[in-house]
Amino acid sequence: MLVEIQNLLGKEDVAQIRTLSGQGPWLDGASTTGTALQNAKKNAQLDRACAGWATIEQALFQALGSSQDVLRAARPAKLGGLMISRYEPGDLYGEHFDNALLPIPGGFRTDLSFTVFLSDPETYDGGALEIDLRGNGEHFEAFKPKAGDAVLYPTDRLHRVSEVTKGERLAAVGWIQSHVRSVEDREVLSDLEEVAKTLYQADPSDPKARKALRVFHHLMRRWSDH
Repeated sequence: MLVEIQNLLGKEDVAQIRTLSGQGPWLDGASTTGTALQNAKKNAQLDRACAGWATIEQALFQALGSSQDVLRAARPAKLGGLMISRYEPGDLYGEHFDNALLPIPGGFRTDLSFTVFLSDPETYDGGALEIDLRGNGEHFEAFKPKAGDAVLYPTDRLHRVSEVTKGERLAAVGWIQSHVRSVEDREVLSDLEEVAKTLYQADPSDPKARKALRVFHHLMRRWSDH
């Protein structure tokens, strides 16, 4: 399930992250990927040892962790692997799959990927996030929303970033380990929760509303990894 999230970050948060990122230093993006993808990835990534990293990470993870859209679609157990990527003219990231596991202490399974856009689309040409939604490698849907918006999608989808031909594209990317491993189960839970809450808000005493909520929580316990 792919989810587009508008205004995940406010203008002040975007401005702060851009200011802190602008101080650098920046690393070759190819150095943070496996050997097989080094030729496909041409960008720069903010050094996590930079002075503003803790502030950047806190702002992004707090926004993701408090977003109802993220909570409903992802059922997040962990957020991790955050990277700030910069694309300038000639930079791109070819078709690739993200790693299934991140080398983080305690283990981290990548169920969902997120991209938070930090540049407004009119400030750069190219640079769209393109995702193979059908899973056949032939149909890629392009996303290029405004700064502060985010796209959340299953990590096992083939995706790419088209070449930037003008301006600068700044974005935050990272991963979510869900309490619910199955994409299909997460979709069922999202739909069921929406229906249950709609019924409950209309009439908290409605037996159907209470039953729907009970079934939702029952399935959460059954399908949760924790």
